[in-house]
Amino acid sequence: MINPDIPPEFPGGEGDLYCFIDEHINKELVRQTKATGSSLVEFTIDTTGHISNIHIIKPLDRSIDDELVRIVCLMPVWSPASRYGRLQEVRYVLPLRIPYSSSLCDRTR
Repeated sequence: MINPDIPPEFPGGEGDLYCFIDEHINKELVRQTKATGSSLVEFTIDTTGHISNIHIIKPLDRSIDDELVRIVCLMPVWSPASRYGRLQEVRYVLPLRIPYSSSLCDRTR
């Protein structure tokens, strides 16, 4: 897969992506984990904006990794990427840092 001219976008942009995660994450689960660091999930966003091929590429803790995959499975359709005006399938990597902080979600927008 080649880097797109226009990357894929979560509906509403990056800020809404972080708010989506904050609204759907099991905060009790992430509070209870003793693990610290980042879990990375990779997924494909196809030319229609649908997500597929979800898998953890940097595990942290089984319950945290599973939670991150669960959240990605709940995501709505994205705006697909394009290169030279043609829609393009791309891979996207999303981190989840533990301890978790909702500070990336700006609810004042």
